[in-house]
Amino acid sequence: MELLWPGWISFALGLAMFAGCISLIRLKMARGRLRSTLKATGWLCILPISLATILLLLMQGCEEHSDPVRSPDGRRVARTLVHVGSALDANYATVIVRRSWSPTWKVAYDGVWSGELESSRLSHLRWIAPDQLEIAYPDDPSHVEDCKSQAGDVRVVCRPVQAER
Repeated sequence: MELLWPGWISFALGLAMFAGCISLIRLKMARGRLRSTLKATGWLCILPISLATILLLLMQGCEEHSDPVRSPDGRRVARTLVHVGSALDANYATVIVRRSWSPTWKVAYDGVWSGELESSRLSHLRWIAPDQLEIAYPDDPSHVEDCKSQAGDVRVVCRPVQAER
């Protein structure tokens, strides 16, 4: 079970930790050795926290989310997350399933998405029944896909389709 983590939360968390480090550096209440130890700790924390925050924000920028696809009864939602690859790398897709009211989700599909970004949209997710999701993924023998048969209380049916060239 994983929690959805929007980019603004990464930024807010990094900003709060950065502010905490700055407050350690500017601390005036402590005296002597304690003060110098806290200042050194603050300075040592600033660089890793800044780098981690920038990395988290950059990772969010390389990800696209599809609109949620609701089940027929409206209780569940499926969504495609596409991690955009570079010129030397393919696109990587994750299909998640969750209850419509819950922030936690289960992974139904993980794999390399060899088609164009537009082909990774809603046309590849279809609810067969309120508790059964069909995922049509590009069939590419050079890549390994991980399609689960069950994601929480949802049965998953994976169907390979000919990859677009």
